[in-house]
Amino acid sequence: HSDVLINKDCAAYFFIQIRRFIEEAKMISALSGTPQIVDIYHCFTANNTAYYSMEYLSGNNLLELLCCKYNGKMPWQALKPVINDDAAALKVVHDSGAVHRDISPDNIFVLEDGRAKLIDFGAARPYGRGKRLTEILKKTTPRLSST
Repeated sequence: HSDVLINKDCAAYFFIQIRRFIEEAKMISALSGTPQIVDIYHCFTANNTAYYSMEYLSGNNLLELLCCKYNGKMPWQALKPVINDDAAALKVVHDSGAVHRDISPDNIFVLEDGRAKLIDFGAARPYGRGKRLTEILKKTTPRLSST
């Protein structure tokens, strides 16, 4: 059986999450081609769930780099292009009428060549005049290497 089986007691919540997942994919897809934002190639539903295919990224998220490679002290020369790329990505997101709402080191992916891409738009929402957005709070526990 290839379909995702849904507990009937959770079906309403499940389908709300599927809708949000598809909305996230559409939001990212609309920004495709922006060098500082991960590209989404295709979004589809099948097997009673939803999927999207995205650009393959080779590198690490900023949190992993900070914790494991730099032991919590990333040199400015390495961090500056990451910040510049992230700022450029946020400008594109904001110009599109959305807010990411979850900018954190684990949602900034640093490619092997040092360029950065913004990922994970699950908390992103459109905004506009008269709209109110909730706040997202996330605790991130750094894992510093012992070497």
